[in-house]
Amino acid sequence: MSIVTIQLGQCGNQIGCDLFSLLYQDAHQTPKYSSFETLENTSYKMDTLERYFTEINTSSEKRYEAKAVLVDMEVKVVHACKQTAAKIGAWNYSSSSLVRKKGSGNNWALGFHGYGHSVADDIIDLCRKEAEKCDRFAGFFILMSLAGGTGSGLGAYVTQELRDAFPSSYLVNHVVWPYTSGEVIVQNYNIMLTMSRLQASSDLVIAQRNDHLHQICAKRLGFKKISLQHVNSVIAHKLASILQPATEEYRSVNTLSGIVTALGTHPAYKLASVKCIPHISDQAMSYSVFVWPALLKHMRQMLIADSPMEDGINWEIREPQQSSTASASDVFESHTQDGEIRRSSFNKSIANLMILRGKELHEADTNSFGNPRLYSEGSPIYTEWQQPRSFNQYQKSITLLSNSQTFVQPMTKSVTKAWEMFNSKAYLHQYEKYGLGVDDFIDSFGVVEQMIADYSRI
Repeated sequence: MSIVTIQLGQCGNQIGCDLFSLLYQDAHQTPKYSSFETLENTSYKMDTLERYFTEINTSSEKRYEAKAVLVDMEVKVVHACKQTAAKIGAWNYSSSSLVRKKGSGNNWALGFHGYGHSVADDIIDLCRKEAEKCDRFAGFFILMSLAGGTGSGLGAYVTQELRDAFPSSYLVNHVVWPYTSGEVIVQNYNIMLTMSRLQASSDLVIAQRNDHLHQICAKRLGFKKISLQHVNSVIAHKLASILQPATEEYRSVNTLSGIVTALGTHPAYKLASVKCIPHISDQAMSYSVFVWPALLKHMRQMLIADSPMEDGINWEIREPQQSSTASASDVFESHTQDGEIRRSSFNKSIANLMILRGKELHEADTNSFGNPRLYSEGSPIYTEWQQPRSFNQYQKSITLLSNSQTFVQPMTKSVTKAWEMFNSKAYLHQYEKYGLGVDDFIDSFGVVEQMIADYSRI
């Protein structure tokens, strides 16, 4: 079933452009490592194209348009995305875009109340037109940031309007958590305001942290000077590894409904992290060999120790001998050399979805991921998808989408800093100017604090 992607703000548009390029490229590559028949490879390719692109036939050529709506309150990023796609030449964007001449200036209230009220109807119309092009429409995949004004403020408004306009369609948001060191001075306000709105309107929120993406670029991919393009390419790789065709017990998976069914098990728990292995540089790819037992061993420890990558995993953490509930104070106690809070107990999960891609899948023993000790009280919710075709020229790869306690620590940091700023009345006038009052802040803080409490006691 087809998915319409909505690219919001600079962050959402840049990630979306990289994502569509990778989806198209991966579908058209001849796998180096998989013993994949020509017919099966053609099926994989056609599934990808049908799901994410619209085929346009003219008298002279056949071309593909991304099933996407591009939105920004400045022209340059949307224009750059369309230019990039045109230069690639393999696919392009349609005319489904909306831009304005003046940005949101990192002001969440301007994005939500200012632009939201004035442009939401036009955005919904564009989304409806893209959905009507689909033979079978599954829902919307919404790419946005948490720190800025357009991506976070307008993104939150558009998500709630989509919920009203498409009540039976799936809404999955992907958000980028800003650097802890601070990209935007009011980012903690914006995080609180966005997360509280998405908690009410989204089916699932997949979040990735810039701090962790930066570490992957530096330690795994070997980049010396890490650019935004490097970070975005890692995000696109992770997302494409989720979105490309896969099967569950030999049945083709409807990606959005499959993700929500696997992870969105309770309305109070809608946050998911994504972990991928391996991450290796292009130079190391040719002489790297991977086996399923080693990959699975590392991924399992990454899950329970909440490590973002293979490097620096805390191997001392083990699941308890008996299922128990850890309080928030039990989970975060010591600090690493980088200043990050280190877990003193394992990362408990509500639900996990693991996707294995590559050859020799019969050698992958994944039983340990269904161990009840990894999960909150009750039956473990573990789902597994497989795809024998290699992904993005990785011989074997694993992606883990996890609804777990991962975001207790960053949410706690953000809400604490947001309260400090709020109590000193810092920058509140900028939000009040566009109709966001004190009560709105307090309500948002309360929602996020409830999310922290809910995840802390699973």
